[in-house]
Amino acid sequence: MTRVNKELWADYTDQEQIMNDILETSDAHVAAHVGPQRNLGGLAKPQPPPEKYVRFRLSKQAFCLRAETVRGVMGAQSLIPALNSGFDMVGFIFSQNKALAVLDLRPKLNLHPGEVSTKGTIILVSLPSDPQIRAGIIVEQLEATVEFGPTAVINEPHPQIPLQFLRGKVHLEDETVWVLDLDFLLNPVHLRRLETLTY
Repeated sequence: MTRVNKELWADYTDQEQIMNDILETSDAHVAAHVGPQRNLGGLAKPQPPPEKYVRFRLSKQAFCLRAETVRGVMGAQSLIPALNSGFDMVGFIFSQNKALAVLDLRPKLNLHPGEVSTKGTIILVSLPSDPQIRAGIIVEQLEATVEFGPTAVINEPHPQIPLQFLRGKVHLEDETVWVLDLDFLLNPVHLRRLETLTY
């Protein structure tokens, strides 16, 4: 089962309010979405509970990340451009008195690069495998939080994106949303090298 929160993130101005929306978990909501029970030898096996994701757009396509990897959001006007830093790093930002590299994922995903607009949004993320490694991802539009369970993810390839960068796709409101895999998409060695360029 999937659920989409209708509020548009573009209307938010308070970063703390956004983070509260990402991290808020309702036990009653999870219990309500456990799903049908199957009787296996007299024992009911519950379905995995839904997880919360953050949905956004790159090259006009819909993508999402697990909300637990998101550490904050800010407007792209906070971006400080960086020259000769690599094909995917477009600049850096300051978060909690630390400079973080900001990446444009479109070249790595084989998507049309376009221009980096100050009207976009920067999503601050940490690697699931190493939460101490953080970076910013610039996106064209931050849309909503969505919830779906593991069984909703369909393991099918994207016509352009390398398979290792995706966990699969889900269908939300008659639209295909691609689920990104940060551990493969963001290389920790590469991110640590970029950290040295921000000082």
